[in-house]
Amino acid sequence: CNFIKHIIPVDQSLHWANPGRLMCNPALNKTIDCRPSNVTDPELGRQYSGPVPMVVHVHGGHTDPESDGYPEAWWLPAASDISETFARQGTLVNQFGRLTNFRLGVANFRYRNDQPSATLWFHDHTLGMTRNNVYAGPAGFWIIRESGGRETGLVRGSLPGPAPRPGEGLLETNLPGKKGRDRLREIPILIQDRSFYENGSLFYPDNRAFFEELHPDQLQIPLIGNPENVSDIPRIWNPEAFFDVMVVNGVSWPVHKVEPDLYRFRLLNGCGSRFLNLALCVVDGSGAPCPLDSDGRPDPP
Repeated sequence: CNFIKHIIPVDQSLHWANPGRLMCNPALNKTIDCRPSNVTDPELGRQYSGPVPMVVHVHGGHTDPESDGYPEAWWLPAASDISETFARQGTLVNQFGRLTNFRLGVANFRYRNDQPSATLWFHDHTLGMTRNNVYAGPAGFWIIRESGGRETGLVRGSLPGPAPRPGEGLLETNLPGKKGRDRLREIPILIQDRSFYENGSLFYPDNRAFFEELHPDQLQIPLIGNPENVSDIPRIWNPEAFFDVMVVNGVSWPVHKVEPDLYRFRLLNGCGSRFLNLALCVVDGSGAPCPLDSDGRPDPP
């Protein structure tokens, strides 16, 4: 099979995985997990169009080093059309005493899951492009449960349930009207911000002007990749970006119908740059939005 290039822009002028082996340090012949050094090379002003490096990291988990998902432990897919000049894996793959990558495109990570109950999450961790990969999709909850439903730190009583069951299908637990969804009292809520084109595809900035709130023609500073003007400012990468659609569990502006019962919300901020200030408010049954004050906080009932 052939590889699929990234669905959003990737800046190859950063300190990143660099699977295409653009030269970083000629003296050491370093070409992987580094920042390409020739800032006047026009190639550094172009989006990376090669196979996507990835590696999984369980954030907050008790994990041994070979399975931690270090940024330099990435690997490429097992595609048949990848150039022989490309690096197939990062510098920290198979460097910790136990082999994890036995064949192309596959890693065998082991997770202890031996810690007290916790709400963790997993996400891509590739050097210099974690933001790109997480924005494109690979991120989610990693929930540690104790035997018998115990919760470390809970003084008395029990927390609301039931929770989704292992092996229960995503459609059954996520689509409105499904019995599996309606019975749940433990609700994982992964919050992210995204922007979309009119055709529904993901938008992600492909130029520095977006960060400066300018049209690209108005940005009058030298950028990396200009053969005539040395610069250390990346042409594509943005220091931060805020998007205009809030997405929960992959659904934009969702609504979840609840019963007059106790619920447990597991909350996760999966945004790339945005801080979240969450609040609950009392609304009537008319469907009117939550009333907010001038600072965006819910008005007291």
